[in-house]
Amino acid sequence: MSLYGSASGNIKTINSFQYQNYDCPFCASRIFGRAGSPISCNFCEMHIEKWQIERLRPDIRALLVSKKNLLANNSWDAAAKTVEQIIKLDQSPQMLFAAATFYEAYSNYFWHSVNYNLNGYMEQNSVNREFSWQLLSKSKTLLFEAIKECSAHLKTTRDINLAFVKLLAEAKLSRLFDAKETLKMINSAPDPDPLKDYANMVYLSHLGDSKHAAPYIQRAALTELNAFYYIAMLLAKEKKNDEAKRILLPMLAKTNMPRAMELLFKIEDVERTA
Repeated sequence: MSLYGSASGNIKTINSFQYQNYDCPFCASRIFGRAGSPISCNFCEMHIEKWQIERLRPDIRALLVSKKNLLANNSWDAAAKTVEQIIKLDQSPQMLFAAATFYEAYSNYFWHSVNYNLNGYMEQNSVNREFSWQLLSKSKTLLFEAIKECSAHLKTTRDINLAFVKLLAEAKLSRLFDAKETLKMINSAPDPDPLKDYANMVYLSHLGDSKHAAPYIQRAALTELNAFYYIAMLLAKEKKNDEAKRILLPMLAKTNMPRAMELLFKIEDVERTA
């Protein structure tokens, strides 16, 4: 089985993922996956356990719903204030990571809010770009905080879920040497766990190692819509932008994964300047 498969086969598989009748307890995004399978959020990538949904505090649930509604109306500033309220109530690594992903998406929104039809020196575009950098800095700060929290807990417990969050944060920050060490911890867990496939998929995809990433991506793609982002990432690294775009478009028709959206923007920028 090829890592990338056929374009029509990938689109058919992506379209087969269904809404799972619950929202992410860390960012309130709708979750698409396979019924009965472990699933990671399509927006923030946090692994979701049933108990996390059932035990979500009512006040945090209300804030998450509020944030979701604000984003539906592009009220990013108000949504950011809501996110700050959430992480004051819950400073778990998962919630910090989800907040970092929100600020990544917020940064992308402003970075691409560029109007080339403005006259003069286009000062507003410069303001948007500067604000985007500030938001990205905020996202990175939260990622470092998530890593710090995970590291503190992992000194006394071998919690694979915390190690998973740590690896995702390290990969986002391109700290691949640290991610390699965290991956060793995840792979040393005694029992089979779908998080192992996901973690290996993330690390090897960031390395651009499609050969060794292939078996992990193929297994993850059976239950995880996010696996198709990593296929697109590897295709883009190999400068197969048309093939990557054919995966990203149907994926983003279902969900709004910030990294997938940003990858699509980069591909379209290459097309515009070619």
